[in-house]
Amino acid sequence: MSLRALEVLLERADIPADVKEILRREITDRTQLEALLEAMPDTIYFKDTAGRFTRVNRAQAEVLGISSPEQALGKSDFDFFTPEHAWDAHADEQRIVTSGQAAVNKVERIRRATGEFRWVSATKVPLRDGQGEITGVVGISRDIEDRVRAEEALRHAEWEKVTILDSLPDLVVYQDMDHRILWANRAAADSVGLRREELMGRRCFEVWHASGKPCDPCPIAVAMESKQIAGGGMNSADGRSWVVHGVPVLNADEAKAQAQFAYDTLKAKKAFVVFDTDDYGKDLAAEFQKSFKAEGGEIVGTPAGYEKKTTDFKSIIANIKAAKPDVIYQAGFYAEATPFLQQLRADADLKSIPYIGGDGIKNDELLSGAKDAAEGAYLALPGTTGSQFDTYKQKYAAKFKGNADSATFGAEAYDAATAILKALDKVAVEKGGKLEIDLKTVSYTHLTLPTIYSV
Repeated sequence: MSLRALEVLLERADIPADVKEILRREITDRTQLEALLEAMPDTIYFKDTAGRFTRVNRAQAEVLGISSPEQALGKSDFDFFTPEHAWDAHADEQRIVTSGQAAVNKVERIRRATGEFRWVSATKVPLRDGQGEITGVVGISRDIEDRVRAEEALRHAEWEKVTILDSLPDLVVYQDMDHRILWANRAAADSVGLRREELMGRRCFEVWHASGKPCDPCPIAVAMESKQIAGGGMNSADGRSWVVHGVPVLNADEAKAQAQFAYDTLKAKKAFVVFDTDDYGKDLAAEFQKSFKAEGGEIVGTPAGYEKKTTDFKSIIANIKAAKPDVIYQAGFYAEATPFLQQLRADADLKSIPYIGGDGIKNDELLSGAKDAAEGAYLALPGTTGSQFDTYKQKYAAKFKGNADSATFGAEAYDAATAILKALDKVAVEKGGKLEIDLKTVSYTHLTLPTIYSV
């Protein structure tokens, strides 16, 4: 019986009071269900055993390209989708109707009414009447285009990393703070006659030095402690001599510190992660997720990636709202963070949820662009200032009317440019019409202490 029919019955004078109370509860339940269906960003649809729509929510109507959900009634996928998708969906639904078994989280690519192809995760379950007989199928599909793109980008980035590092004759080993090997290139594996997989989880000093403790001195340990590049010579157990350089990866430290801050200081138990799909954004987001979970927190929803120059974040914000996080973490740059924060804070339900941004977001442009939406944001910038930074800060304020503390990598960029200019002035040598520069011979007082960022 329809909701309107129940309301008509409730208005009749000959209906007993106890029956009216039952009708009121039923109307309340139906009204709440209607509100839920219409508010859900996921597409929801009901079909009979022949595959005809008996009900769809507004999100599904948008996918079908119709202005009203009622326009879908009595029609099927064959009226809206490509034949390939329609036949595939029909076959799935007939299996469900016949077997009574649900199809859960099937990843499929659909063509929307706009012509745009999108990846979705579809779940369909049998719909039964009061006697347990199957009368149709109810389905829900969630747009996972951002997730699929992010996964593809991660796979491509991993392929690029392996291809480049495996082509190097030098040994490249990535290890954690306990010296356990997390990844190694082909040259490193070949140097000890092992496969790459056989190195994973073993400590470097066990593999190359047949020792139960780190070398003394150990350039890797020095780099970890000082957070600066360290190097030195050493001999392996088989008598070979090596020149070893330890390079600290500090982006991981930043994300780890932000995860600890979110969990310990903000008391957040559930985090939603948003990230730029370039290597910087993906790496920072991945480290935050790992560190936040290690603290005891939970990553809710599907981590949402976006492309450079994205300005419309409505779909991501809808997913954030549905996930109900305690904190929102964004790894990216201020150009995209500005519209994201503006749209995020425009939603009353998300206005007060703490927001944490990576170092690429900390910039005056964010404050001037996002304005009040940036109020209360927690932003980070790794690195340590040197003795000349205060003087630089004063000159920066006088020249640009800005705050040097919030100019992301401004001091680092100044140091890099100054090193090049001093090199050109002091040690550039013309050879065959080209300038050769030895930066090792350049010395001056830096604004910042040496800081290494992972790439």
